[in-house]
Amino acid sequence: MAEDFEVLRYITIGQYLPRESVIHRIDPAVKLFCAIILILTIAFLSRYASNLSALAVVLILVAMARVPIGYSLSGLRPAAWFIIALLLLELLFSPIKGSVVWHVSFLHITSYSLRLTTTSLLRLVDFILLISVFTLTTRTNDVTRAMERLTKPLQYLKVPTRELALIMTIALRFVPTFALEMERLMKAQASRGGGLTQASKWNIVAQARARIPLVLPLFLIALHRAEDLVIAMESRGYVPNRERTMYKQYKIVARDWVALAITVAICVGLVIV
Repeated sequence: MAEDFEVLRYITIGQYLPRESVIHRIDPAVKLFCAIILILTIAFLSRYASNLSALAVVLILVAMARVPIGYSLSGLRPAAWFIIALLLLELLFSPIKGSVVWHVSFLHITSYSLRLTTTSLLRLVDFILLISVFTLTTRTNDVTRAMERLTKPLQYLKVPTRELALIMTIALRFVPTFALEMERLMKAQASRGGGLTQASKWNIVAQARARIPLVLPLFLIALHRAEDLVIAMESRGYVPNRERTMYKQYKIVARDWVALAITVAICVGLVIV
């Protein structure tokens, strides 16, 4: 089917979705800091109630950002088989704790593995939704500046924070670019009768084998893109470790402090739950 070759359609990380929402208007650095502390808090939640509460909070944030929930969740589709494999390994091979629900040979499912798998799935959905909300509501340049501002204290330790922020921003920005290139390669291979059209959709091994020929051309495209980016940066006079001014000046206002206070309160509440 045609939708099987639409990779970019299911990539939400690294793209910006212009909307008029309160999440869009929050200062990028404050928004990034709030996302980080939320992700760290959710990573340590281990109970059903706390993880469900965290999911409810994240869904409220998605609604406040006026981002379609279906579009946000579509970011799970490209990694669906990988996620399923990890969850199965966690479900069947976790340490034997609690009551045994199912047991065959060396495979076993316990109450502990069920809870661990469920909470891991909820955390994974939360992480992808939070990252998607941040990138969909923040322009690429603002992401770079936010990372620079948050890591500025590390400059006193001689850490190249500007370059690290630039690298991370480029990595995020190139996610949809490489997804588009992958989509073009898949369609080109399918038009020539490649393995993608012959492999069963539910045969994981066949799907993996059909995608192996795409790795080398995608790797070469990445090298060409990186070379073009280097030439473009050098032609614009970019010099690493040089002090630079910002075209846009950022100022934290009352709205940003309120957002930060609410985020901290939510994190404390999740931990208490």
